[in-house]
Amino acid sequence: MSFLHGGCFLHGRWKDLESSNIYIVTNPDSDNPYIKLLTIVNNPAKDDRRDFEIRRVSNGSIQMVPMMHKDTLGKETTYDLYIDQSVPGRIIWYSPTTGRQRTWQFMLQVWNTTLVQLTGEVEGDVLRLAMWKLTGEEISKVSMRRNTSWQDARRLMVPGLRPLLSKKLAFVSPLGEVLAPTHNERPLSELLGCARCELEPDEAWRRFQ
Repeated sequence: MSFLHGGCFLHGRWKDLESSNIYIVTNPDSDNPYIKLLTIVNNPAKDDRRDFEIRRVSNGSIQMVPMMHKDTLGKETTYDLYIDQSVPGRIIWYSPTTGRQRTWQFMLQVWNTTLVQLTGEVEGDVLRLAMWKLTGEEISKVSMRRNTSWQDARRLMVPGLRPLLSKKLAFVSPLGEVLAPTHNERPLSELLGCARCELEPDEAWRRFQ
């Protein structure tokens, strides 16, 4: 079990294997810039009640902090995030105070499908895309213009995916979203959550080529 640095991939629906609770991890609907820095965990079985906040702490690690509800007050403590390398889509929340462990499994309903995790980095006008198996094994990398659409990006990804093209593939963003034809016209850098960096002059792309 290794410590995980990062947090965007948490967005989505999870099942707590110890309690069978279903949790939805998302950003809060708020115009407050400080609130937007948080990630919240809602429990739809309790009228979508907000049970936890997920925060990145000063050392870059991620913690889940309980909200103070009547039925949790005094029972919950702060949990540290770990990733279970042995099972794709599984994470561990561990409380060093109580020793309690919460095991969460990502509920991605894609049957008979090989999942490909996408990550990206933007440098100037270049998007450097990496494709991964859920086991953590890198499949391939490809670079493209930052504003390349999801539809055009798939064509550029084909050479690196040749060993897998006989299978049904589904592509997952770092936000936990399965990319679909409905995303075709959107820039892939935006779908990967790395479209906020400032654009540099187009010369950056020509130098890269």
